[in-house]
Amino acid sequence: MKKAFFLLLILATGLSVSAQDMYLEYKMSGPLTGITRMYTSTSGVRTEADMNMPAVGPIKNVVIMPASKPNTVITINDKAKTYTETTTKPSDVPAMRYEVKVVGKEKIKQYDCVHAVVTVDGKLAMEMWTSKDIPGYESLIKLAKTSNTVGSEGLYKQLESKGAMGMMVKMKTNAGANSLMTELVKVERRANPARLFAVPAGYSKSAEFDPGQIKNMTPAQRQKLMEEMQKKYSKP
Repeated sequence: MKKAFFLLLILATGLSVSAQDMYLEYKMSGPLTGITRMYTSTSGVRTEADMNMPAVGPIKNVVIMPASKPNTVITINDKAKTYTETTTKPSDVPAMRYEVKVVGKEKIKQYDCVHAVVTVDGKLAMEMWTSKDIPGYESLIKLAKTSNTVGSEGLYKQLESKGAMGMMVKMKTNAGANSLMTELVKVERRANPARLFAVPAGYSKSAEFDPGQIKNMTPAQRQKLMEEMQKKYSKP
C-alpha cells in the first residue's frame, strides 16, 4: 500500500519541473479510502492526503518534495508541529524489474488513456491508465533520468518503450481483496504560493522513521506502532 502511495507521488512529480503550476486531486477507494491533493510548481511538489486507514483510523499526511533538494521527501506533522526529512540516494534504492504490457486504449472522462498492466519482479503489481491530455506529462521523462526514487527510472523506461507514458488518470494495485483504486477527479491550473513547498516556520525536526523496521517487529510492536501513528498523524 505504501509503494502505491509513493508511486502516485512520483507520477505527479514530473509536473514540478514544468513552469506551469497545477493542482490535482485523486480519490482513493478500497481498504484505504480518502482524498489526495497535489500542488506542483517550479518550487516542488506538495501532497496532502486525508486517509482512513484500517486499524488506525483517520490520518492526515502532508509531504513536500522541494525542487531545491532533489531526492528529498519531507513529511510534515501539523498536529505536533514537527517534520521528518528523508534523502534517498539512487544507490540506496533496491533494483526492481518492471515489465509493462499495454492492454489497449480507453476513454476515462475527457481523457484518452493507455491502459497498461505492470509487473514488478515477475509479479502482477498494478494496472495503470495514463494520458497525454494533461499538461506536463513530458516532464516525467526528464524526472526519470534525474531521480531514482522507488525505482522510478526503470518504470519510466518501460512506460516510454511501450507507448504508455503520460499522466496517471487511474491506478489499481493488485492485492486481491485489498486492492487499492486511485482515480483522478480534478485538474486545475493555478498559481501555487512558494510557502506550500517549504517547512512552516516554528516547526522542529524530529527523528526519521525507517519503514524497514516494521518487518522485524512482533505483532504487539506493530500494534503499538499503529496506535502511536494514530496519535501522531490523526487529523487535528
